[in-house]
Amino acid sequence: MKARQRNFLQGKVAANSLLGANELDRTCPNRELTIFVGTWNMNGHSPPKELNDFVLPVSMEHVPDILSFGTQESTSERYDWEVSLQETIGPSHILFHSASLDVTQNFDYVFWSGDLNFRLASPRAKVLEWINNTSFPLPSHLPHGYLHHDQLCSVLADGAAFKGFSEAKITFPPTYKYDPGTQNFDTSSKQRAPAYTDRILFKQRNHRRLSGHHEYPPLQCLVYDSVPSITTSDHKPVWGVFKTYLRPGLDNIPLAAGLFNRDVYLEGLKRRAATMCNAKGASTVCSVQ
Repeated sequence: MKARQRNFLQGKVAANSLLGANELDRTCPNRELTIFVGTWNMNGHSPPKELNDFVLPVSMEHVPDILSFGTQESTSERYDWEVSLQETIGPSHILFHSASLDVTQNFDYVFWSGDLNFRLASPRAKVLEWINNTSFPLPSHLPHGYLHHDQLCSVLADGAAFKGFSEAKITFPPTYKYDPGTQNFDTSSKQRAPAYTDRILFKQRNHRRLSGHHEYPPLQCLVYDSVPSITTSDHKPVWGVFKTYLRPGLDNIPLAAGLFNRDVYLEGLKRRAATMCNAKGASTVCSVQ
């Protein structure tokens, strides 16, 4: 909830996307950076008007430095979706367009999120029985819930795919497949078994130094959770917040590779201002700069 109260700060865009060592020491001496990663299979439906539960969950105290969203089977109204994100996030962050990146050792941190479509290798009745008899969230010190039947866990353990990637402990219930508009698992004729299809994996480059003196601290997953309150899709959104560390770079890369969409940013702020003005007890005078 505190994060929602702190996202009204006016932000500013620097001239370059990377910081040199001296300026980095001045502006971010501890080199820490928090990254929000969210994934959601939208099932072709428009998102709910209220996105706070996904973008700024009540358990989040601080707005992360970087927010990254990946969607699958997305709504066709891409512009409205981007504006809704900008409206929810507020002016302290600027929404950049997606870019195709090479997920190799060229990057210090890589996040792989999406509807990876792995299932639980167990009958539907057994999975439902476990869900009905389990209190969520699972205690973090207990084993991985029903994940010993999870296909992705087996793939990661065997190194058959996603080599070098890891995943935080899952403490939430399966995120697929629900009857849209309800909290009920699939009641259609297909009777699909509940599964953890929506996942966030991460990878950190090894044997690198921050400034020639210190080894990289390990990447930390601070939160890994789902959003059960959103029911517009047959999937639940999944999100995580990660703590990473910056190392100096060169100021020779244009901001967002030139993909910043000013219209999306301004429209998001206009809608946000209108919402604030219409809120109970708010002033009837407002402006967007």
